[in-house]
Amino acid sequence: MKEEYKNIIFDWSGVINDNWETTLLTANKLFKHFNVPEITSEEFRREWIQPFMLFYNKYLPDLSLKEEQRLYKKYYNEIIKEHHPYSYSGIVEVLKECKRLNKNMFVVSSDPLVNITSEIVSFDLENIFTEIEFGAHNKLNGVKRIIDKYGLAPKETIFVGDTDNEADVSNELSLISISVTWGLQDEEKIKKANPNYIARNINEFKEILGIK
Repeated sequence: MKEEYKNIIFDWSGVINDNWETTLLTANKLFKHFNVPEITSEEFRREWIQPFMLFYNKYLPDLSLKEEQRLYKKYYNEIIKEHHPYSYSGIVEVLKECKRLNKNMFVVSSDPLVNITSEIVSFDLENIFTEIEFGAHNKLNGVKRIIDKYGLAPKETIFVGDTDNEADVSNELSLISISVTWGLQDEEKIKKANPNYIARNINEFKEILGIK
């Protein structure tokens, strides 16, 4: 990366928490609740879109954000009893190296705070992040709030995500965007958002960041 970056904003699910399978299982439980046919992993990754209500309203046009959040919390907590959350292979070491290099790191995620905080402990990532913006259905607002609060220079700030939405937010706010392909959305859809960089594995991610 040629840019001199000082700040990194991370999405959580699909970037740090490798949970595309648990998200799919939870979505299918929610669909079953409303007698909607389950979807395959291929359809899920092809159709997933952020903000996430755009995805759910494709299948359930009358579903409200409040009801989705209530049901998602219920079914997700059932799923993780058998499918425990785990971090993407190698990402914890990358985060700790960035911390050692004095990068300012933040999280902007649609996930509930209770999930993120428990996973931070589980992944041994305590004291890594300056702030966590949780429950961010609209990540544009969440990222903008972090930038304004901490006075982050856009050209020194990276936003890392796994969907076209994070790349779109980066483009709108003139941030450096890195899209990873190990998350919830397939690469073809991500490419259409024209991120600055695409990382298909952790080694490519490290190379982009310029760390060992």
